[in-house]
Amino acid sequence: MGFLKVLQKAGLVELEDDSVQVEEAAGRTNLVAEPMAPPAPAPEVLPVAACAIEEQRSFEALYHEQGVPASPFPAEKLLKLLDGLRAMDAVVRKAAIQAMDAADDAWTVDDAVLDAQRKIGALQQAQAYLVQQTQSAQAHAQEQLKHREQQHLAAIEAVKRQIAELEGLREREVEKATADRAAIQAQAKAVEDASARETARLAGELARLLQIIETFGTTSPATTPQTAAR
Repeated sequence: MGFLKVLQKAGLVELEDDSVQVEEAAGRTNLVAEPMAPPAPAPEVLPVAACAIEEQRSFEALYHEQGVPASPFPAEKLLKLLDGLRAMDAVVRKAAIQAMDAADDAWTVDDAVLDAQRKIGALQQAQAYLVQQTQSAQAHAQEQLKHREQQHLAAIEAVKRQIAELEGLREREVEKATADRAAIQAQAKAVEDASARETARLAGELARLLQIIETFGTTSPATTPQTAAR
């Protein structure tokens, strides 16, 4: 019964008050709870893929990986120059930069334009790679979710089987307890009936013997039943 009490405390089964207090009937062995099925194994979870997206990388590293060559006049320098002339009208600003280009043979605006085109292509390729990584991560996540759902359903079925086994164990224990109570009560009734019969037999013999005393003399106080009772 200790095993069932443990299950009752854990909230797995509910036992009737009488079944917890059943004593062993005469000539019967102690009740032994049937072994319970082992618990369902913990579901195996697929490893979550680590995020392969590296954030905040320098543009220089990105351009280098994409094979963008060095430029005599990088696009960033032209952007800096444009920012410095932002107070000018767009047409005047463009004319001023073209004048600077014509006055300096070390660089040309075309160099910056070509560099900008190459870097734009590198950035677009990086964006496309990010989209590919995102789609791959989502596909992997869907696969994981499907696998985990299958594990979840299998675990639920295993728990249901264990609950059914526990319910069957509870029913069998209640049946055994009921049979034991009946055996104990029958034994007590048999003792009571035998005592009543023997008491009646002794009373009959006592009454038969008392006839002699009543007929031939008084009973000595030391030997009368009333005196002995005192």
